[in-house]
Amino acid sequence: MKVSFDYDNTLTRTPVFNYAKELVKSGVELWIVTARFDNPSHDPLDKDYDNYWLFENTNELGIARDHIIFTGLKDKSEFFNVNKDFIFHLDDTYEEISKINKYTNVTGVWLLQGHDWKETCNKLLNKE
Repeated sequence: MKVSFDYDNTLTRTPVFNYAKELVKSGVELWIVTARFDNPSHDPLDKDYDNYWLFENTNELGIARDHIIFTGLKDKSEFFNVNKDFIFHLDDTYEEISKINKYTNVTGVWLLQGHDWKETCNKLLNKE
């Protein structure tokens, strides 16, 4: 089973990070799909960050580097339109979730939605 999380404002939240730990421990294959650039110097919007903490967090979770996808500000739906074997993608950006749900077979779960995101993710995992 493959799932993915956004990084900024998603995996960086303690409850989400702890949930990610639970999933990895239970054998779920976790990926990161982020709008960041793999090389921050290529980012036309924000060159004041680097990927140090992203790599620290993913190392702690045991996520392989080839399971980190940098879209470079492209719509994440483009990735999921080609990589259809994900159960869900958890993200804090409604526009990304909307496009994933509209254009792909992957279920986009909005972190900030009124209902419990964790419950939604667990239900999706139990469908498999």
